[in-house]
Amino acid sequence: MPVPAYVLCLLLTSALSGCVQQPLAPVTANCQNLLAAWQAQRRASGVADAQVVPVDAAGLFAVDRLLASLKPAAGAPDQQREWLVQAWQLAFAQRQIEYMNMAPAVAEAQQQAIEACAQQGLQAQLAAVATSGVPPTIISQARVDDSYSLWRRILGVYPVAKMFVLPRIRAEQEKLRAQFQHTQLPASTRWYLPASGPRLSAAAIAQLLAAASNNNALGLPQLPAAALAQLQQQFAPGWAIATESRNDMPGQPIWLPSPQGVRPDVDEHQPSQYFRASYTRFEGQLLLQLNYFIWFAARPAEHWLDLYSGALDGLVWRVTLAADGHVLGYDSMHQCGCYHQFFPVDPRLRARPATPGEEPLLVLDEALPDALQTRLVVQLSAVDHAIQGLAAAPQNMAPLTTLALQDYASLRSLPVAGGRRSLFDQRGLIPQSRRLERWVLWPMGVVSAGAMRQWGHHATAFVGRRHFDDPFLHEELYEELYEAPYEALDEEPWETPGPGLGRQSPE
Repeated sequence: MPVPAYVLCLLLTSALSGCVQQPLAPVTANCQNLLAAWQAQRRASGVADAQVVPVDAAGLFAVDRLLASLKPAAGAPDQQREWLVQAWQLAFAQRQIEYMNMAPAVAEAQQQAIEACAQQGLQAQLAAVATSGVPPTIISQARVDDSYSLWRRILGVYPVAKMFVLPRIRAEQEKLRAQFQHTQLPASTRWYLPASGPRLSAAAIAQLLAAASNNNALGLPQLPAAALAQLQQQFAPGWAIATESRNDMPGQPIWLPSPQGVRPDVDEHQPSQYFRASYTRFEGQLLLQLNYFIWFAARPAEHWLDLYSGALDGLVWRVTLAADGHVLGYDSMHQCGCYHQFFPVDPRLRARPATPGEEPLLVLDEALPDALQTRLVVQLSAVDHAIQGLAAAPQNMAPLTTLALQDYASLRSLPVAGGRRSLFDQRGLIPQSRRLERWVLWPMGVVSAGAMRQWGHHATAFVGRRHFDDPFLHEELYEELYEAPYEALDEEPWETPGPGLGRQSPE
């Protein structure tokens, strides 16, 4: 019996963005033709940027997981207008990157014509909000699919395969717990710190966040550039890295010539970490998150059949700020989405218990420094770049290297011979960084497990479904905070840091 077409469509949604795409936004016939030609050009070029997902066939609006979760209901025209502007801005930034990455780059006259039509499409959608109480179709049907492959899980007999994977995950988590805060810094450790600057108090940060939320119809605490830059600098972590080779030195991703054309590498002579802001939903509020990315040239092989070795490696460190200006917690992962770890700083924060058959959270809460009070330093091992501890930056460190803070968006368009090219491909992956472990873990549904990937494509659980950029992640994984305010908490945790105490004394 033939399989109905609608069933095939449902099965394919894990690999495609949907069987039906939204029609072109209301524009003139000339603009429709121009925009359709542009979409065909970008698809054929191989440079389509994957960080956000186009909503309409013209690519005038795009969403990420956050914006897709903030779809305003009917009767909220100010929120609808803000949503449309945010979606338009995401698509605008995506187009600018693709213009540069084309070979040859898109001519300025063509860019201007496309952007004039894009403005026309935005104004048409804003006008529709003003004349109708119903959200535009672009809003109501916006979505971002998850990063898991359904057909891989079906063919890999996922319910059975996960029974073999879960014990390995638990064993690896126990190993990381045993190492955390109990590993001495080796003599080969190199220290990296961002430039110092003035620090804001929790009250000052709370005031900035409240003003930003109140000025945004969706409640997003999107800070002005100057204020965000100050927080970016204040909470940027330092790194203490055991160093055996250049592969343990954080640097700037670059493209280099190779027999296959070009290959990605990391210039360790340009010590850098990259930054982008994100947001999470927690207890009815939208909270600001500060994300920091470091890159290494490789994870070297430790033996002849090392499943995890390969070109490029790196980590993401994230600071989540509560609305009161305090640090709610940290979390971290490798650039592949692997080894997602949680560090609850607020002493009232508790992880929800894992259900049977679910991948447990790796929660590490022993003697955590508070990045509001001090520069936090993340201690990494050599070769595999595992987090082994967190500490406040000591007063005197030698030798010390200053880390430049750069915009994560710059990785979407890097210089290459003859033009520019994204570090990531159209799937949001860096294919040159693939690992042998992908053959072992393919039944888990994570495409090219172990490969480095772009923001928005980090699946962080092999058993179950989790995404690093899921705006509901903290809400789903943590229990609600206790009602008691900070002042009502026992003062002892501030005086005697230890396991599970969360905050250390600011003294």
